[in-house]
Amino acid sequence: MCKENCMIYFSTTCYRCLWEVMMYNNPADKCNKSSDFFCERKEQMLQELGECRDNCKPDCVKFKYPYTIEEHTRIKDPKDSTIDIVVRVDEPEILVLSHKPQYMGVELFSYVGGFMGCWLGLCVGPGGRPGGVAAQRYPLQESIPSKAELEERIFVADGSS
Repeated sequence: MCKENCMIYFSTTCYRCLWEVMMYNNPADKCNKSSDFFCERKEQMLQELGECRDNCKPDCVKFKYPYTIEEHTRIKDPKDSTIDIVVRVDEPEILVLSHKPQYMGVELFSYVGGFMGCWLGLCVGPGGRPGGVAAQRYPLQESIPSKAELEERIFVADGSS
């Protein structure tokens, strides 16, 4: 697959079409047989193609894997014509990545300083005392007379009994 991608890159960069039968191609991208196959940087591109192919890892198909075949007869349903295949990997390759952030002195100072700034802003903001916002709103609520008080004041001022 990797070598196929190298060929696709070479062909599309050099000839602007796919000049070989390739695995992933669009028929519209295929080169015409009558096309002029001229590439200005052919030598450089061939060198890059060779480097690209050299960097490819072997295909999985080319690896040899040890295996054992175990036959077990289990008849669940006599009319069932399926085969169960179980693949067991003895030692799976596990890649564990971990990241341990390391703070420099300046970063740690900034981090703690940010929290202290928020704390200070919350403490000083409502007047420097807990519940300062409620204490400032309370006098305003007391100065507005209720509807009953207003009716009583009108009744007394009118003088009628």
